[in-house]
Amino acid sequence: MGPSSSKKSIPKQLLSLDGGGVKGISSLLILDKIMKEIMKRENTEGIDSSEEERLPVDYFHLAAGTSTGGLIALMLFRLRMSVPQVIARYRTLAEDVFTPRVFGISLHKLGALGYNIGNPILKLKAVFFESRFSDGPLKEAIDIVVAGHGVDDEEKAQKGKALLTREGTGKMIMCSTLADKGESILFRSYSAPPDAEPISSQATLALMETISISTAACATSAAPTFLPVVEWKGLKFWDGGLLNNNPIHQLWAARYDLAIKAADSADSADAAESEDLASPEPPIGCIVSLGTSWSSAVPSSPFRFINTVSRVVPFTTNTEAKNLDFRRELNRINARLPPKDHTAYFRFNTPTVDETFNLDDYQQMARLEKLTEVYLEVAGVHSDIMECAKKLHHIGMVPQL
Repeated sequence: MGPSSSKKSIPKQLLSLDGGGVKGISSLLILDKIMKEIMKRENTEGIDSSEEERLPVDYFHLAAGTSTGGLIALMLFRLRMSVPQVIARYRTLAEDVFTPRVFGISLHKLGALGYNIGNPILKLKAVFFESRFSDGPLKEAIDIVVAGHGVDDEEKAQKGKALLTREGTGKMIMCSTLADKGESILFRSYSAPPDAEPISSQATLALMETISISTAACATSAAPTFLPVVEWKGLKFWDGGLLNNNPIHQLWAARYDLAIKAADSADSADAAESEDLASPEPPIGCIVSLGTSWSSAVPSSPFRFINTVSRVVPFTTNTEAKNLDFRRELNRINARLPPKDHTAYFRFNTPTVDETFNLDDYQQMARLEKLTEVYLEVAGVHSDIMECAKKLHHIGMVPQL
């Protein structure tokens, strides 16, 4: 536990998790490295000598994730799972969700023959149908996770039908896109303050607090052509990656959610007495942003139109561009503050050079894991990991409700 301090003076720690389908395994391996470094530091300094896995929910006040990042945030924060637990579940989930099936039979389990049949089927489905994959396996996976890690027996029995919003759990956000309006929609595990109301008159905060874990998980993951659009309460949702594949700006804006106790309503008699209301903008001590890997390979085609499209379309999900934009913005903010009030920003994202990984190619996860392990051993990256762990450790653990 970090040094005691009044709630108002505790700098907040934020975690951002990019989208990227099966490539989310890279984010998890990086986060696992950070948490293990925190444990080593606590052991060395005699703060906590236990060898128990350190939970991200105990070190970050708020997490935001898109698509696969949203699912990871759900498991780590709403369900308080450890990183190794999520890694194990993630490997199974990726294969279950992105395996081509015919009459419910997994074709990839049939070996080379199934692979050669399954992949062409997926390409045909992308042309003639709404999506290549069913969301059934994802819903089943969410049911299994909640049944095993729900906060109590009632929630475990409800499985994926349990409400996402539940006070007293880790604070996390999943990004989605309101399909008909093109507006970013945030699903929260906590009650949002009134000024976070969506622009659309249909997608109210009150309505969003009635969404189930399963529906929210499908909505943040509904990547066009890969998984079906989610229809709920008269609204249609697409994958959050269309607008926020790197959710760093949504996370930064949501820092104001931490300025008031989530349990306090706008008209509560004691809301005005909340400690943090005296500080409209809560101090942010550290932000950690995790990518799912990036490639420098440039698509090429002999046809000019296809070549242009293949280069322009990826800009909609370019997570590194948002990273650079945010870093520039934060640098300008820090330059106007005394050093003691600066916000530390750490961005980790495995480079794959000219290798590319499709968001549904779970069979290449092992290769990406190896590249991530190599990346983590690069001198500059290793030192940043150490510095990040030091910063998180010094700010201290998140007070639990």
